[in-house]
Amino acid sequence: MYSFKDEQVASIFHLLHKSNKLKLPEARRPNEVGRTNDPNYCLFHRMVHYPTSRCYVLKDKIQVLVDAGILTLKSE
Repeated sequence: MYSFKDEQVASIFHLLHKSNKLKLPEARRPNEVGRTNDPNYCLFHRMVHYPTSRCYVLKDKIQVLVDAGILTLKSE
């Protein structure tokens, strides 16, 4: 169970990436890096496979930051 909604994952990703608090893995499919308009593009993995909102690897990393108190999310 995550303390944030799937709809929030992409915006949290952008926040963490902009503030250099998230290290991206090496792109396994370099030819897909720029296909950000594809609905199945994962911003974290930079490839077309599943949408960012369903990336459990990214969501696990976000939750670790929340649990450690490094990232504080506003409650709705």
